Amino acid sequence: VPQLLALFELSAKDLPNAKKVSTAIRNMAARMPTYITLKEVKKRWGHGQEDIFPVAQFEKLWGDMSALPEARCQFVVVPRLRGQLLQHKRDHARVRCVHARLDVQQRKQ
Repeated sequence: VPQLLALFELSAKDLPNAKKVSTAIRNMAARMPTYITLKEVKKRWGHGQEDIFPVAQFEKLWGDMSALPEARCQFVVVPRLRGQLLQHKRDHARVRCVHARLDVQQRKQ
């Protein structure tokens, strides 16, 4: 959490200050990449009538901070099929162990 707050140029003491947090979020949003998706949307009018409109959707993916040079992002391979959720306490413990190992490895470097 402290590293994430540092990306926003905040500390834990700043969190009660709503104005400072809001400003930090807006500043970070300005630095995040914007993804554009082009789509076709159908508008149904009833009685078998429909129109197709081109739409451009703009969005920021807050979960992908890999474009920020100061953000240390990593992808970790885990033995899990795509779409499976962590349903057991032992699964959560495994994830914590993986993160702990990564932290130890990063400190050694």
